[in-house]
Amino acid sequence: MDNPINIQSDNKRYSTGIILFLVFSVFFIASIWVRWIFIAFCSLLLVVMTIELTNALRKNFKPLYYIPILVASFTMLAPTIIWWQYKDLTNWYLLNNSNLPLDANWQTNFIWLLAYGALTFIIAFVLVSTLNVVIRVVLKGPNHLPHAIAENTSALYVAIPMVSIVLFTFAVPNGFIWLVLALITPMIVDIAAYATGKYLGKTHMLPKVSPHKTWEGFWGGTLAGTLFTCIYFMIFFTGNSPLQSIGKSSLFGLVAGLILSISSQLGDWLASSLKRWCDQKDFGDILPGHGGVLDRTDSIIFSVPTALILAIVFYLLKH
Repeated sequence: MDNPINIQSDNKRYSTGIILFLVFSVFFIASIWVRWIFIAFCSLLLVVMTIELTNALRKNFKPLYYIPILVASFTMLAPTIIWWQYKDLTNWYLLNNSNLPLDANWQTNFIWLLAYGALTFIIAFVLVSTLNVVIRVVLKGPNHLPHAIAENTSALYVAIPMVSIVLFTFAVPNGFIWLVLALITPMIVDIAAYATGKYLGKTHMLPKVSPHKTWEGFWGGTLAGTLFTCIYFMIFFTGNSPLQSIGKSSLFGLVAGLILSISSQLGDWLASSLKRWCDQKDFGDILPGHGGVLDRTDSIIFSVPTALILAIVFYLLKH
């Protein structure tokens, strides 16, 4: 007979998950018409994620300050400078049939926007991170150098997926479709890995990191994510420029699905390792039944940047 406490905990988890999904979906779908609204929502998530990560790392790094990590993390907004300056090149967040095929300059615009957007982020992050190191060493002494580096690394950990979302929003053709893929695939993988591991799991793969993870769960999640991505590519990435033929899109989908499925699980494992190192179960308790925001977004830490790289390769194959 099921434990009433476990049933209550599961119900709380499901209720919170549904509410989270609905809130997230509202902001995400609204970005089709007002693109900055999803970036604003991600900025709010960034603040919470940064606070949760800092609180966890403070158990092994003292002192560790919120402000330098937050400032460095918010360099993820730096590419919006390019977006603001060249709005006439950013009308492809969600392409419809009347926009296909794109004109002959679409690849040049894509590479240009992506490169300058990424470069703007890199320059901003390096400047802020260097300033943080200099200030800490000058004011606190060289013994604080490891702490400043830990702050910069923490900021990079949460900033990279967020800056990838920003770049998808204005620099990548059909960025909305790519974001759906990058955000949904980890959910598919997580559900399939959990179900497979629960009913078929026998061989533990990471006992020191997460004792409940099994090789059966890993392969079950990977298979489900790969199949989902392949079908997704056949539906949404088949057609005229900048899309591919159904043969190329399905083949690319298989490879992309395998890479995305593994990368999302790597993100989960890294987050689990950090929690183990910090000797805590969750990053926070803001979400009943789930823990912290960072506990719910750990898989996309890797999947969104990975999807960005896959988008670059996919569109360059059109050359």
